[in-house]
Amino acid sequence: MDLTTKVILIVLFMFLGTLSLSFIVNPRLVSMFPGVGFTKEMMYERRVRTIIPALYLTMCYFINRIFAGRNPITTLLPIYKLIISFVITQFIALFFMGITIAQFLCFLISLGTAFSLRMADLKRSRQIIGRF
Repeated sequence: MDLTTKVILIVLFMFLGTLSLSFIVNPRLVSMFPGVGFTKEMMYERRVRTIIPALYLTMCYFINRIFAGRNPITTLLPIYKLIISFVITQFIALFFMGITIAQFLCFLISLGTAFSLRMADLKRSRQIIGRF
């Protein structure tokens, strides 16, 4: 695994771990991200339109893989699929919520993360397939 992939995964782990613990302890604690200019209602709507559907889409994808009898090849695949689901829901939410600079930057960061994880997943898949 190259350095870029490790850095992206470490940052994702810290960010998602911090948010999940914050939501468990006090769901109202993280009602807004500083500096983006969203009201609490806008942040709630963004969460409902992007994060929750992304999680559901990812679960549907892996349930479908179970029924199809296929397992993920690499351990990066579930993370990649979750980020892709998040990118898709963010893209759709841009049309319903209006485009702001903060939303567009978040979309671009997610898209870049998805691209980097896809490249790492492809590289790892080639290594695994090469062993057999």
